[in-house]
Amino acid sequence: AQVVGPAVRARGIRADPAIWNDGDTDWRRYDLVVIRSPWDYFHHIGEFIGWIDRLEAAGVPLANDPAVLRWNSHKRYLRALANRGAPVTPSLWLDMGSAGAERDLDALVAERGWQRLVIKPAVSGGAHETWVTTAPLDAAARTRVSAMRTRGDVLVQPFIDAVTRDG
Repeated sequence: AQVVGPAVRARGIRADPAIWNDGDTDWRRYDLVVIRSPWDYFHHIGEFIGWIDRLEAAGVPLANDPAVLRWNSHKRYLRALANRGAPVTPSLWLDMGSAGAERDLDALVAERGWQRLVIKPAVSGGAHETWVTTAPLDAAARTRVSAMRTRGDVLVQPFIDAVTRDG
């Protein structure tokens, strides 16, 4: 509200900052809900998607399309974009709990010629649990990937120097 507050107030609109998981907020009282920065959604993905579902079911008008919010909450959207021809970072997907995925990862990475890797949860934000390692994975990296896969899907990508250099 501090960023947009003055601009919308100048147009006669009241903007209230609210936190998506504040159980005391009656979302139905608003003419429009704009979801700006739910930076913790990935820690509570089931609750976040449930909240979107409840708003939609209650007829609460959302400026953000609920289908897009759901789609964008898991990095599988990168697969959909790539399938439509969009340039995305090459990615390997390790599904939650898939047996032996860590062992297969070395072969898949070698096939692609990747030497430095970025490993991250497929549901995350702000680089949470994102880390860099080298191929082939050592025992500690395998253990870390395995632990991540008990919590959710994992995304593996080649490290791209330009990202750290150019943003």
